[in-house]
Amino acid sequence: MTRQRRKISLGDRVWDLEVERGGDRLEIWIDGQSHLFTVRSGPDGSVELRADAAETTTATRGYVARDGDRLWVHAGRTRCFAIEHADRKRAAGAVSDHVQAPMTGTVRRILVAAGDAIEKGRPLLVLEAMKMEHVLRAPRDGVVAAIDAVEGSQAEAQAVLVRLEPAGGSDAPAPPPSGGPASSRS
Repeated sequence: MTRQRRKISLGDRVWDLEVERGGDRLEIWIDGQSHLFTVRSGPDGSVELRADAAETTTATRGYVARDGDRLWVHAGRTRCFAIEHADRKRAAGAVSDHVQAPMTGTVRRILVAAGDAIEKGRPLLVLEAMKMEHVLRAPRDGVVAAIDAVEGSQAEAQAVLVRLEPAGGSDAPAPPPSGGPASSRS
């Protein structure tokens, strides 16, 4: 078991976390203070965290979905946390070419079309989940390569809904000139 370091934020609040998991046991250090939990998955996709303290036992049941560096947690109400991986360095500018459903929901509106030039942060589609609308935005500048969703359809958690490509088009080699394949005669 290795301890993973993270920074997690919700609005202006930021916490330093260290997480270690083995089987159904989870230990989380929040700003240096240790918290022990037992984790159980429910048949409906829910997660139960049971905190066993010296004098009390507290259990919370909810749903968790991850979308890149966003962690969606629903336990009574929905919150979206931003995660910074303190122990993993990312390549400069490495951003996903896929926009995924952060949780299971219904695609309510598609706001772009294949071929549209987009800027980072532009709304791409609206997903309704847990009686809330979630606007999924472009993670970077580029062009919409494909829409893999249909308005009114159900999207599973982590399903790819929109595919992006660089603004200049795909990285595939250019087709040969209209005169056919180039030949090399000596």
